[in-house]
Amino acid sequence: MYLQHPLPSDPRVLDYCRFSTDEQRQQSISDQDDYCRSFLDDNRCNPQSIELLSDEGLSGELQNRPGIDKVREGIKKCRWDLILVEDSSRLFRGIQWCLPLVGLAVDQGIRVICINDSVDTANDDWEQRLTDAQLHHGKDNYYTRFRIKRAHDGLWRMGAAIGILRPGFRRYSQNPKNPKSPKFDEIDPQWLPIILRAFRMVAALRPLEVVAAYLTQSGLPKTSNSQTPKWNVKNVVSLIRCTKYRGVELYRQEVSKKTHATGKYNPVTNPDPTKVLQREMLH
Repeated sequence: MYLQHPLPSDPRVLDYCRFSTDEQRQQSISDQDDYCRSFLDDNRCNPQSIELLSDEGLSGELQNRPGIDKVREGIKKCRWDLILVEDSSRLFRGIQWCLPLVGLAVDQGIRVICINDSVDTANDDWEQRLTDAQLHHGKDNYYTRFRIKRAHDGLWRMGAAIGILRPGFRRYSQNPKNPKSPKFDEIDPQWLPIILRAFRMVAALRPLEVVAAYLTQSGLPKTSNSQTPKWNVKNVVSLIRCTKYRGVELYRQEVSKKTHATGKYNPVTNPDPTKVLQREMLH
């Protein structure tokens, strides 16, 4: 990035970094930090201090995140002279949040540089450049969702696993040498008797608390995104209601709906039942 205005010789610098999901490389934060520091070196800037703030595994569409909230508060207190980011999508993926944050920094006399977007608030055209960059990042995010959907549709058609691993199943790859190859679910014989007994206990009208205690004692692993191994009534209800155990797997029963006031996505029942996919499964 070419700078029309040189950097101050010894500014107080904030380096803000973010990556979106847990699937991305954890070293992404350090890579972004190194990139920003190299930018300072290339421009012969010797900061009196560099502070690093970050958000890990959080979407840029969220208005509030722990790291970005600290950035906002630090701007109000004029803690820095310069804010550096790899590009403006690290701050936000949405002009409705990004422009006010950068504008707040400008009002406080803090310079903001988005390196790869060639946005520098020392230039008169920074608002236009930032707007153009955010429109670009927004489109990229939009088309990424379509690419993900297309990939999931392909996995579904070939019978590959999609979503979380359910208790009593195990996941395997037909090509173990390729970690990115599609994976498939099959019944885990180790847990088959435990699952069957749990269903029979429910059919016999045993209290769900008793069934939960039995599953906990048996050591049956819960879904892969569970926070605790202990089973409760809600987990038992989810197990019994899951159609996968009855030989039918459903997909897209729920879809994500964005709350524009916060940027959060929440699951809602698919308003179009014809788009709910169904396939036979071992049960």
